[in-house]
Amino acid sequence: MIGYIAGLLTTICWVPQLIRSWRTRSLADVSWPYLATLATGVFLWTVYGIQQMDAAIIVTNVATLACVLVLIGLKIVSDRKGVAPIDEPQFHLAIIDSDLQKPEPPASPASPEDPN
Repeated sequence: MIGYIAGLLTTICWVPQLIRSWRTRSLADVSWPYLATLATGVFLWTVYGIQQMDAAIIVTNVATLACVLVLIGLKIVSDRKGVAPIDEPQFHLAIIDSDLQKPEPPASPASPEDPN
């Protein structure tokens, strides 16, 4: 069970990157050596899982490899189009924003000429 949970967590960690890459249509900030090394490592983990007949290793690494292959496909398209990285707008939770807001400065004292 621990193997499936670990595999699930390391596989779903790719979802935010896939979503960002899909939205921006750019992987200019992701290097080819990184993708090649990662894909090779995940493939070898899959082979190891097959040799050990360990379903948790096989299933989770096949899923991770699928995510990496999607990223590689997006990178190919991105590089061919020459798409530069796009900054996504940042978002904040209202609770965090309210905690970070500075208090309003105190009202300035009335000037001496002001009778009120």
